[in-house]
Amino acid sequence: MQYKEKLLDLIFDEDDKALFNWILEQSVLDQVDILREFKQLVQEMLEDINDDSQAEVLQLLDKKIDEYQESYLDEKLAQLQYEMAVEERDKLVVEMEDKIH
Repeated sequence: MQYKEKLLDLIFDEDDKALFNWILEQSVLDQVDILREFKQLVQEMLEDINDDSQAEVLQLLDKKIDEYQESYLDEKLAQLQYEMAVEERDKLVVEMEDKIH
């Protein structure tokens, strides 16, 4: 776990917003990894005390993390497709101008 130490420090920090603020400071893809590790840590903590009352919440968190990642990747793909379309358009405009002159 890449973020385990930092997560543990922030989970038990007196500043309730420290964890949230730190996560928001990271890149979106890092946020996804951090949230997955956070979920795993919480799950391990609950297993240590034989508490399975949050199983549904953890499953929902998994689903929401996946949706967040998919949404980000879809947005990046759309952005790349747009940039490629603009490049192609610009190339065609240059070709047309060359044929006119």
